[in-house]
Amino acid sequence: LGDNFGKLKDTPRLLGLAASRIIPDLVAAVLLANPTLNQTGSALFHANHGNTQTGVALARATLSAAIARLAKKKDGDANLNLAPTHLLVPPDLYDLAVQLLMSLVISNDSGAGEKNVLNAYGITPVSEARLANGIVHPLTKASLSGSTTRWFLATNQAHTIEVTTLEGAGRLPLVRTTELMQGQWGLNTDVRLYAGATPLDHRGFDRNDA
Repeated sequence: LGDNFGKLKDTPRLLGLAASRIIPDLVAAVLLANPTLNQTGSALFHANHGNTQTGVALARATLSAAIARLAKKKDGDANLNLAPTHLLVPPDLYDLAVQLLMSLVISNDSGAGEKNVLNAYGITPVSEARLANGIVHPLTKASLSGSTTRWFLATNQAHTIEVTTLEGAGRLPLVRTTELMQGQWGLNTDVRLYAGATPLDHRGFDRNDA
């Protein structure tokens, strides 16, 4: 039909977009699977690291406490003074995260307001559906559960999760379309993307479960 429906044109692009989701899937798998760190022998989020809390719903006071915990991280005897840069939340908490971080004024029941000091930190709220829905691990195919109340405070001033791609293969999906041969009519489209993600250190994160 002369590709009147655009399938021959759209399919390679859609396959490329689908393949590109592997990288955020791998990053989310680290956060949800909580793998063991080689340098400490403990899980990424562990009481030994002081970077995981329970019974802590996202709120002004709990976020302030998380900011303080992040700032007090140490490397041996050295104080790191890490400043938070991102608040990772499921979509269910995104409105609240925006209110806490972006509002200039916090009002109370009487209508009076005060300056929102959290706004001064310049923390970027990030909504990620994988944190709520969970995912199927791209490599192990294990089902990893999400949570609609768990939130992560993170900083780009410390090693967190490293994403790697194969040198020389490009960082974007390579889409290839070829014609079928040996008397067959049609097209074949395949996609190639080499990527991996691994946690490097525990000090750049603070995980909180309500």
